[in-house]
Amino acid sequence: MSISASDQDSWTTSKTITVTGTTSGATLQYRVGSTGDWTPITSGGTFTLEENTTIYAKLTDGKNETSPTTLT
Repeated sequence: MSISASDQDSWTTSKTITVTGTTSGATLQYRVGSTGDWTPITSGGTFTLEENTTIYAKLTDGKNETSPTTLT
């Protein structure tokens, strides 16, 4: 599982975040910041980030989940 950002070395007004992971039998989810809801995303899916914060991603099958991967 991985999280990557466009132009990761410098901050601009926004970044495109890509989340990837093997999802056989599991759901890939991400969260922006340390609190809040987890959002489902397909592997290779993207979203736009407009603040400097930490992104978390995990895999879950509804009963078990991986430890979150982070990108700061």
